[in-house]
Amino acid sequence: MEAARAKLLDTLEGVSTLPKLECIASYNNPKSKSPDYYARPLYPNPQTPRTAQWSPDGTCLLTTSADGTLETFVLPSDLLTSETKPLELKPYSTLSNAEPVYSTAVYPHFQLEDFSTTLILNAKKETPIQLTNALAHDAGIYASFPVINTKTEEYMPTHSMIFTPDSNHFIAGGRSMYVVFDINRNGEPPMKRQRTGHRSKGLKSMENVTGPKSVISTLDISCDGVLALGTFNREIGLYEDGGKGQNITSFNVREVPSQQHNVLGHGITQVKWSPCGKYLFVTERRGKGIAVWDVRTLHRKVAFLEGVPGKTNVRSGFDVVRNGGGCEVWAGGEDGKVRIWGDATQKEGFVSCDASWDVHDGIVAETLVHRSGSVLATLSERNRSEQLYDNSESPSSGSDCSTSNDERATGDGNNKLSPQADTARQTQKASREDAMLKIWSIK
Repeated sequence: MEAARAKLLDTLEGVSTLPKLECIASYNNPKSKSPDYYARPLYPNPQTPRTAQWSPDGTCLLTTSADGTLETFVLPSDLLTSETKPLELKPYSTLSNAEPVYSTAVYPHFQLEDFSTTLILNAKKETPIQLTNALAHDAGIYASFPVINTKTEEYMPTHSMIFTPDSNHFIAGGRSMYVVFDINRNGEPPMKRQRTGHRSKGLKSMENVTGPKSVISTLDISCDGVLALGTFNREIGLYEDGGKGQNITSFNVREVPSQQHNVLGHGITQVKWSPCGKYLFVTERRGKGIAVWDVRTLHRKVAFLEGVPGKTNVRSGFDVVRNGGGCEVWAGGEDGKVRIWGDATQKEGFVSCDASWDVHDGIVAETLVHRSGSVLATLSERNRSEQLYDNSESPSSGSDCSTSNDERATGDGNNKLSPQADTARQTQKASREDAMLKIWSIK
């Protein structure tokens, strides 16, 4: 009896309900393998990817890079059944821009088989927002939407965009303001301008503040049509009717002094609603996890999903996935890992991840779960080196400021590479062969 019981326990311990990841496809830009990008480690690789998003129909993956490149990947039909693993992905369409792409938004009715619907918005510096075709980026601009400062007549930068639930409008977030465009009105000004804060010019200017003040870095709309926006000033604003209505409330995510050493951040980079629309997930630059806020009554933070390293300003995206009656959170980190928290809205306090996997040699910039729940996409943002020299040997700390760049690079001057710098250099060389984009099966 005891032997049978022991055998049963061993069997149960071997059974895990946690998913397993298997890399089934990958892509690495050939230009990123050039040794020229690694000659001076203080400079980031221009081919470093920034963002990615699934097309609404789940057939394509659209990415942006630091050099302004837009790429569309069409997933192969035998992605899950092919015996060759990993499959080699290739861009279906590519667009190179002279300026970095600040933000993008994919048309909600995107259908691969219908060329007229495969549309994407992209915003760059000092130009109108442009509508192009994701399957033929070089086919020209379908429509443009100018965001102009009415006082200076200059184009205003757009840092975030999202389509409204009706798919006929989209919202573009800038500095202390967002605008609403009608997608069918090419070249026309926005149908609404919503100021979310005013510059400080005395006490009188603060009387009409209608939300948080700062760059609107992220947007998301709940199932109930509530627009949530986050700013680099660590503030959140909620607006009714998908952003076309009035300000519901605004609040700050700063912590009380006794807790700042645990979860202090430096500006919100992503907000995302739970499937039920009652909770808001928030992540920040240099944050160490994801905050879970209950926005129904007192805007109270109920949990903090901890364990994600946060030492740089690099944005590391996360995804919220419906799981039965609740939801689970998938997030990447600076250590090249992807982590998962199950039943994220059912827990309180500091919550550790349920599992983690090594997926990249560099920072995981995006973690995107396919709508089927069986596929995961990860994007690696590499070569974003921090200070590679010891602080004690840096010019700012009193060392010889006349040391040349060549001496620093070779280690012949006063500013020799520290052991940490040498490790970073070796890590860069190793990550040269690590794919920027990977597709994983979730089993």
